[in-house]
Amino acid sequence: MVTSIQAADQYSAAGKCDRAHTKVRDTRFLLTQLPNSVDDSLRQNIADGLARLDSLITSECQRPAQTQTQSTPTETLTTQTQTQTDTTTTDTNTTPTDTTPTDTTLTTTTPTTTTPTTTTGTGTGTTTGTGGTPPGAGAGNQG
Repeated sequence: MVTSIQAADQYSAAGKCDRAHTKVRDTRFLLTQLPNSVDDSLRQNIADGLARLDSLITSECQRPAQTQTQSTPTETLTTQTQTQTDTTTTDTNTTPTDTTPTDTTLTTTTPTTTTPTTTTGTGTGTTTGTGGTPPGAGAGNQG
């Protein structure tokens, strides 16, 4: 029954309204085939649901509209534009300016020497570690 109801829904969504209605009819037939042990109120609820589904298919299922496309030729209009340019000539008088010579000073860089230094230890022999987990009690050499 569930499969038939799902198929009716899919047909309706795809615009196949007649097939959707057929699936609802098929489900109604399956409802009549349920054993007598199925409660009467459950049968009635299923029948009401199928009636509602059939009604929704009638009101909401729409076959895909077939559309026809027409092409309209497009006309191209070409416009020509003429441009007139006026030329203006300007005379410019340039007066030379005096320049002052500059002196260049050379500088010399003298490299320095570095003497390495030697560090002498204090002889304590202490090394600092980064931490870590200390060994547990009695975790030394056993042997």
